[in-house]
Amino acid sequence: MTTKNATTWVDTATATAYIGLEGEHTLAAWRAKGIGPAYVRIGTRTIRYSIADLDAWLEAQRTVPGTVAAQSESVATAAKGCAA
Repeated sequence: MTTKNATTWVDTATATAYIGLEGEHTLAAWRAKGIGPAYVRIGTRTIRYSIADLDAWLEAQRTVPGTVAAQSESVATAAKGCAA
């Protein structure tokens, strides 16, 4: 008999709190836009997020000051300010 790794699944309210958002509406809007953390839809109304997917998504959002990605964002932000 094989044992699968247990996955912890949470509802939208718990996922919202876990990643530090103010309201569930943000995750709903992101789902509609096809962005944000991965989720599973069960039936027509039930949404679940795995803690592992939330952790992976949070890690992907991470910006380390002084890295190329952070510098690119800084340059893009500065360029927008100059164009105004």
